[in-house]
Amino acid sequence: YVSQVKDFSKGTYLNLGKSYPNQDMTIVIWNSDKNRVGSISSYGNKDICIQGEVTSYKGVPQIKLSSTNQIL
Repeated sequence: YVSQVKDFSKGTYLNLGKSYPNQDMTIVIWNSDKNRVGSISSYGNKDICIQGEVTSYKGVPQIKLSSTNQIL
């Protein structure tokens, strides 16, 4: 569940479960990938399933979303 869509200087975060700083997981969309991802704001308050490599940033799991092909 995308609880928060948050822009930052280099891209957008989709925080899953809860809003930052208590999110369960973060989906990162870099500005360079936004044209391949589509309307990011449309993901807010929806259940989504993302396929990709899970990494960790400051102890929080994250996936880089760079294409609509990763959205199941």
